[in-house]
Amino acid sequence: YQRRVHGGFHTTQTMERFGVLPKPRTQAPPVPASSSNLPAATHTPSPSTAPTYPAVPAPAPAAPSAPLHVVFKQPPLRSGVDGTAYFTTHSSVDPISPTSMALFDSDPEILEFHFHVYFYQTNAASVQAALALRQRLLDAVAAGEFIVIFNGITNQIVPKVDVSKIPAFNMNPIGPHPAGSFEVWTPKEYLPQALSFFMRHRGELSILLHPLTRHEIEDHTARAMWLGPPSKIDLTVLSPDLGSPPLEYPELGLGYSAPTRRR
Repeated sequence: YQRRVHGGFHTTQTMERFGVLPKPRTQAPPVPASSSNLPAATHTPSPSTAPTYPAVPAPAPAAPSAPLHVVFKQPPLRSGVDGTAYFTTHSSVDPISPTSMALFDSDPEILEFHFHVYFYQTNAASVQAALALRQRLLDAVAAGEFIVIFNGITNQIVPKVDVSKIPAFNMNPIGPHPAGSFEVWTPKEYLPQALSFFMRHRGELSILLHPLTRHEIEDHTARAMWLGPPSKIDLTVLSPDLGSPPLEYPELGLGYSAPTRRR
């Protein structure tokens, strides 16, 4: 055993030799507890010095823990091995399965589409951006780059079109659309050109692209696409099943009204 003294190490014996560490005392042998020459070890505090403490009530028994409530519970899967589940981005109110999806899969090829250009109708800069985009689109159609139908098209630009059926430039929410908008009908024959145009020129405007089939709600949800940030639309004004695809501007012989596709 060693101890450190003034920066050096010395054994216990060395420290005892120089008087640094006192020698341990020899302890007397312990007195047996049964010896009669010792009084019993007792201690009785005097009444004047004995401390007093207020009585502490016993703690109340803890109430039983309330059961843990599950805030979110996944709807159960329907029995079977067909992958049926309730979670879906489709518009069906029933669980989606390969059999129920046949309702949408049976649709014929999609041949007509709508672009809906959204703008903030109370924001002058947003309205001007939408008007500028519409003018640029008019110039493209007038130059013969492609054919689409929207507010501003005249018979001078598209001779055969029934201009009385062209929707207005909406300065207020209308139908499912939550803001100002204008609609651009687009047949499949010119979808790539129209899509390219909006991708290049939409600026800060958001644009909803959806197909035109018999399933309006499905068209505006699972089948829809957005250029720019999406907006929540009002589906309550749409029909889950129109019975047949809408035929718009059949006089143009495009889309569903193309000569080779008429039924």
